[in-house]
Amino acid sequence: MVCGKGGFKIIFFIPSNPNLLYLFFPLAGLFSRHVFPIVKDLKSDLMNRIIIIGTEPPCPRCKLMTKIVTDKVIELGINVVINHAVYTDPESGAFAGQLGLEPGTASSVAKKMNVVIDNSRKIIPDFDSEFNTEYEDYFFTNWSYELDEHLRIYETNAKELGILMTPSLIINGELKHSGSVPRLSQIEAWLMELKEV
Repeated sequence: MVCGKGGFKIIFFIPSNPNLLYLFFPLAGLFSRHVFPIVKDLKSDLMNRIIIIGTEPPCPRCKLMTKIVTDKVIELGINVVINHAVYTDPESGAFAGQLGLEPGTASSVAKKMNVVIDNSRKIIPDFDSEFNTEYEDYFFTNWSYELDEHLRIYETNAKELGILMTPSLIINGELKHSGSVPRLSQIEAWLMELKEV
């Protein structure tokens, strides 16, 4: 973990042997900005890379997506670099800009909708629902399907309002998902595609 201009960054190099997990720190910021720039030429710089654009500190949704992707990459033995990029970082802005968007959060979308997110309502997860049970190994992240449902209206309107909403999952330069946590089976399918490349 490195403290830099855009906040903390976690960079993983995941070799094909899952027993060899390397964390680059304290030079991770140097590597992420100079050796491995997130956005320069999407075709070359983003190959064999997974980027999760999120918040710092990570919200429950960003934390869950990063944890799932990291665990599955290790489990599947995929050679890939994983970056958690803060949505305010220039690299995140450059990627979103290539899509004609700007990076932001549910609050960014709410602001453009001229509404305020109702955070006074307590979100009570139904841990027995089919959507939550597949994530039971990850309940420590404080994420629940009900949290995503609470923010779904912002996810639905984000791109129309010009926002690439966090969390955003980018694999090999291609935006796979943004605005919520996708189904675990879908994340696994995307990673299997990466393994076959």
